[in-house]
Amino acid sequence: MWSFLLLSLLPAASSAAFCKAFPNTYSWPSASKWSELNSAVHGRLEAVVPPAAVCYETFNGVNTSDAAKCQAYRDGYSQYDAHLGSPVSIYWEFWTNRTCVPTKDPTGKCTRGAYPNYVIKAESVTDVQAGVDFARTNNVRLWVSLDTR
Repeated sequence: MWSFLLLSLLPAASSAAFCKAFPNTYSWPSASKWSELNSAVHGRLEAVVPPAAVCYETFNGVNTSDAAKCQAYRDGYSQYDAHLGSPVSIYWEFWTNRTCVPTKDPTGKCTRGAYPNYVIKAESVTDVQAGVDFARTNNVRLWVSLDTR
């Protein structure tokens, strides 16, 4: 009942008003806003590079190739432990649309796919609050991943 009441009080608007901001669009937060968030979380905001990017020459125009790290990642890819070092690693590549998976062909293409652009390695409730507030204020999707180590 309460949620119905709240929804009925919302003003009529186009569906675009409710869509989340998307990278490289006018509604995506500016670099200065991301920098402010990074300050708010004491430098714990990181740009995401897919874990398998070490198997490719480049990711987003940056050299990411590291043959030794790639081999280690490929060797352990089917094991849970191989994914623990990354806050965004997804055990089943299906969920990333296979956009950046371990390969023996470094000339292939590694793209972001379903990986987020940024991650906050939160260490406190304040960090989490800053991330949630930023997502709400800037209309960006929030992806929560818990690391219980």
